[in-house]
Amino acid sequence: MKISDYILQYDELAKAQEIVFFGGSFNPWHEGHTSCIRLLPADLPIVIVPDHNPFKKLTKTHEKLTSPAQIVKQIQFLNRNIFIYDGFFIREEKNPTNVWINELKLHLPMTKISFLVGYDTFMAMPKWINIEKLLKDLDCLYVASRLENDQHHSEDAQQLYPAENKLEIKFLGHHNFEHLSSTELRKS
Repeated sequence: MKISDYILQYDELAKAQEIVFFGGSFNPWHEGHTSCIRLLPADLPIVIVPDHNPFKKLTKTHEKLTSPAQIVKQIQFLNRNIFIYDGFFIREEKNPTNVWINELKLHLPMTKISFLVGYDTFMAMPKWINIEKLLKDLDCLYVASRLENDQHHSEDAQQLYPAENKLEIKFLGHHNFEHLSSTELRKS
């Protein structure tokens, strides 16, 4: 199922003024990911998008440490409007973000499309595939801290994301699990 079809099957998403997407390999999902969701305004619908990192070796579905069903177990206690789109997870192929965000913009032109990212991802996004197009399609980046110094937020935002872009950037603050890393957890 295409992600636009998935969104349109839920009234809460199809009629939402803004949808926040939280994408990543989540291999494994950990408390840092859950904490990022907690930092978001409670009224925003969130779609978690387990995917494959196009810059890393493809991990087969059966090799992943966390499935979409396991993510549901990890977040079920959160009293929020959360959905999980597993269409990319089960495809076992690399899927650049700009492609599916562009598709969503075509199907939901009046909906504000936003991303939830950690500060590490925020700093790496300029290296993403076709980032210029992606940034034009996004309306907001919600950025959860990741052990960085808050004094650099505006400087980093101006340097990485030019002012001519309509992209709104909202720094959400710190949480107690910023030190957790899926990469480090896999190593141990």
